[in-house]
Amino acid sequence: MYLSAAGSIGRREINQDSLLADRFLCQRGAPGAFQFQSPQLPAGPLAMALCDGACEQGDLASATAVDLLYQELEQLHTAKRAEDLHPVVDTLNQRVCDLFGPERNWDGLAISTLSLLCLGAGRYILCTIGDSPVYRLRGKELSQLSQVQTLAALHNGQNQPAALEAERHVLTNYLGRHQGGGSASAVWTEDVVLPGDLFLLCSDGILERLPEKKLRTALLRHGSEAAPELVRLAFRSGSTDNLTALVVRADG
Repeated sequence: MYLSAAGSIGRREINQDSLLADRFLCQRGAPGAFQFQSPQLPAGPLAMALCDGACEQGDLASATAVDLLYQELEQLHTAKRAEDLHPVVDTLNQRVCDLFGPERNWDGLAISTLSLLCLGAGRYILCTIGDSPVYRLRGKELSQLSQVQTLAALHNGQNQPAALEAERHVLTNYLGRHQGGGSASAVWTEDVVLPGDLFLLCSDGILERLPEKKLRTALLRHGSEAAPELVRLAFRSGSTDNLTALVVRADG
């Protein structure tokens, strides 16, 4: 396994992105910019997550999520199927719900997206909540593995007229959802991993002004070292959001 990670507060006053790269990196809302690169990771299972906070205390929500995932790495490493991770995701959602006391029963003060990718034994398990995208580059083909959970996607799925631009940023699912949240409303994907598969986890700020064509070109050109380049390209293209990217390549 080879990976790179990078992030930037971008043009925002606060960074609400948090990132976990197994036991090697746990980054919570970096106030400036960061880069991390591992030329070759030890053999074994690997768990990665990206959480993009939203609302007033979104930075606290995303940091809480990656901290808990770091504590649960053993369970993430030993998961054989998606059902094995349901308790972890349910605990994540409840922990964010309880940030300001278990008596608080309304949403909207501290919420976060979740993209959780577990690699091991030639397979991957992916759990996504919200709109932080996950891609796989296999050969020269780029595929989005995640499913966007926003008001715009909901309206488009119901064959309604084109959604307003503002609806692209309205989440219909998130960590911190009291009613109907957790593993039951997450999107789960499982599939085989082939040698050379390249996975990208990123916050939606990366794609705000960066089309998938440029995303694919950067991954093809830089491979597992592409994360800093993606952050740089997104910022240069005018993204107004926080920027975080993690790229990992599976070998053997």
